[in-house]
Amino acid sequence: MSIQDYILKLVIESEPPDYGTLAEMQAKGYSEALILSAYKVVAKIILAENAYSKEMAGTTWNTYPVNTDRQAQQRINDVYTMAKNGLWVDGKMFKFADGVPRQMTLVEIENLTTTVISYVQNIVETEATKIAQIDSATTLAEVDAVDLTF
Repeated sequence: MSIQDYILKLVIESEPPDYGTLAEMQAKGYSEALILSAYKVVAKIILAENAYSKEMAGTTWNTYPVNTDRQAQQRINDVYTMAKNGLWVDGKMFKFADGVPRQMTLVEIENLTTTVISYVQNIVETEATKIAQIDSATTLAEVDAVDLTF
């Protein structure tokens, strides 16, 4: 479903999304500003859903799959804190997303943590850039030109 159809179906009307051109929608009494504003809101919702899905999808470190959901991020942060406070002994086991525990050194824990932080931060920064593009759009076409995928 296009952004336009989604908006008109959920925000403006409750009839099936067959609304025609922008001119036809304006003839129905919807201002271009209202349509553009709603369009931007829905584009940001779709963007946020896609960013969240990407964040939760996981990444790899040293060829091993790593969970990056919020609970996994907290676990990695906890392990990193343990390592930094001298509570991690080289060779302790860390379980990866494939369910296989592997021995990890302090340096490896630091590298893993950096990888996960960078992965998530890149998604956040990309999302922020795309939100700015949506906010600065002055036409539906400009909103449509923003890549909402990750």
